[in-house]
Amino acid sequence: MPSPPWTDDAEWLLPDEAETSRRLFQRFRPHLVTFSMLFLLILVIAMGPPSVTRPSSAALPPIDRQLLWLPVSPEQDPFAVGLRAFDWSGEQLGTLAFSCPAPCSFEPSPDGQRVLIAERPAQGERPTPGAVYDARGRRVGTITDPTARWADDSRHLCLLRATGAPASAPATGSQVELDILDPERGHDRVAANVVGVSSPSAPAFWDLLACSFKSDRAVLAFSEQQGVHDIRVVQLSTGRMLYTRDDLTPGTSCGCPVASMAAAPNADIAAENLVGGGAQIVRLSTGATSPWSSGARGSDEILGLSWRGQRALTAAGVVEMSSGRMIWRVSSATSVAIVASRPDSEDLLLYLAGPNGIPASEVIVQGDGRSIPINN
Repeated sequence: MPSPPWTDDAEWLLPDEAETSRRLFQRFRPHLVTFSMLFLLILVIAMGPPSVTRPSSAALPPIDRQLLWLPVSPEQDPFAVGLRAFDWSGEQLGTLAFSCPAPCSFEPSPDGQRVLIAERPAQGERPTPGAVYDARGRRVGTITDPTARWADDSRHLCLLRATGAPASAPATGSQVELDILDPERGHDRVAANVVGVSSPSAPAFWDLLACSFKSDRAVLAFSEQQGVHDIRVVQLSTGRMLYTRDDLTPGTSCGCPVASMAAAPNADIAAENLVGGGAQIVRLSTGATSPWSSGARGSDEILGLSWRGQRALTAAGVVEMSSGRMIWRVSSATSVAIVASRPDSEDLLLYLAGPNGIPASEVIVQGDGRSIPINN
């Protein structure tokens, strides 16, 4: 089929002009093609990947299982955060490098299928926006304030901030709001406004201890250095207060009985470390309390809880909550902290910091007490 007449520009020129135009085009056509290809190549190189730089020799992490993320050490790129992916058996499954000028922070979701990457601001400056990526390095959304913490569904984040303040304002003062962030859909909403009792003697701050979509609860504590003033358990879907406790009378100094708290990620129970020593357990659905003590010496203070709250981390090791029995012991003179709790289980990823320059390490402690060291 012949071409439409308007596609042949030569027919709109005089005969000599048309012939000259054809010759010039045919003469310089190879150069034009080469120049076009070179321009596209330069453009692609200059733009680079929009969200993540993948090491060419590394396998991509899987998307069909729960993952743990640990930093590549030593860090090799000042403009990227290198992370290694493991499963809960301790097997390394892949690596990714996320573009971010140092210093940067990372926060994996509970199931490890999302990672929040953010540049750490200088002291006194407001947080910079953070980016959320999936386990294959695809950017799925952003959040204004990367100090938000992941909810237990690994899709939403929960953020405390001063009532009526910009999204990046810190949660200082006795009045805060709890925001629910959905970075993938770009939806944010206020779940609840919370007020605590201020102490005239010392500044206090709110802390988000747990945020569970599955149980429809968030756990907040208002504390100062001497102890915990107030506890609030909020229903995420309605903003209703399910449980409220104030251990400080307005206008008085804190004679609070609770020194510190730790909540299970599923927001079922919390452990309260008492000022005089020992601990008590709080059922967050009802507020009922019961005493707790460990059968192992030197392990009364609870540093953190497993996902369902059936295992507790103490300075001495991991304790079975129901019996107080020590199931895994920390070596002497080693400090320990929870890095991650495995969803719907009692497994813990712990960070161990040794004395006298001994390198820090990570270990998986399973619910039955068996341990799996992570190879650095």
